[in-house]
Amino acid sequence: MVHDRLKTGGCGHRGALRPWPRAAGRRARRAVGLGCAVALVGPALAISAPAASAPTIAPAHGQPFRPTLGDWEGTVNGFPVSFELGLTGSATTPHYAVNAIVALIPSGCPAVAYDYSEAVIDSQNGSPVGTKGQLSLTKFGYTGGFTGARTATLSTHYGAHRCGQLNWTLHPAHRTAVQSGTWRLTFANGESSRFSVIGTGRLATGISLPRALATCNGTRGTIDLFITAAGRAATARPTVRASFKFTRTKATGHIDAGGKGCSAGSLAFTAKRLSS
Repeated sequence: MVHDRLKTGGCGHRGALRPWPRAAGRRARRAVGLGCAVALVGPALAISAPAASAPTIAPAHGQPFRPTLGDWEGTVNGFPVSFELGLTGSATTPHYAVNAIVALIPSGCPAVAYDYSEAVIDSQNGSPVGTKGQLSLTKFGYTGGFTGARTATLSTHYGAHRCGQLNWTLHPAHRTAVQSGTWRLTFANGESSRFSVIGTGRLATGISLPRALATCNGTRGTIDLFITAAGRAATARPTVRASFKFTRTKATGHIDAGGKGCSAGSLAFTAKRLSS
């Protein structure tokens, strides 16, 4: 979603600021930039026990199972979600928890793939998984759980008056490792800016659009992009298109005006994570 930092408003408005409810034992920060972005920040979930000692999930129906540890991904109607499943607690009494939950949510109804806000739920110890596989995310507006070793569900409502609902099915996936932190983006014309990667490499946020776009069609502000398991991030709006290819500490790509109002074509860039 493109947003202009000078504008403010409610959920779904460009550049709106919205605080997320503070949860006990977690640090919540006010989301800056995109209307409904949520950030509960903290270190990545620590896996403190081997998979062999992982507890068994006992669902209300079906056979017991051990869900696959690691990254999980799902997409519905063009809106992705991703999280990490790990073990926390002690080596003798481990339990499952999910962390680095990142989702793109439609800004309203009807849903439009390029008009979204983000939810990021990230904490030191993760959100616990119940003994029957249920996720403990109702306080954030999400329901779901693990239904098998390689299957999970997640649902949330969106839009004014809960006008729509997303129902994801997730499966284990291997993610390209992308380091969280501050990155510097440099365009081929020498223009440079910084952006952030959060959610253990799942979301690039605060990417400034090049001044060349504002000059030719008036598009200005920043964009936030979901980073897929393959390390790619993209958007295709009527007035701006962007494409990124991430590795652990570098990225390449291009941004252009979406074919409207500009004849200069794509502006290539490189990006690099800055040292801490």
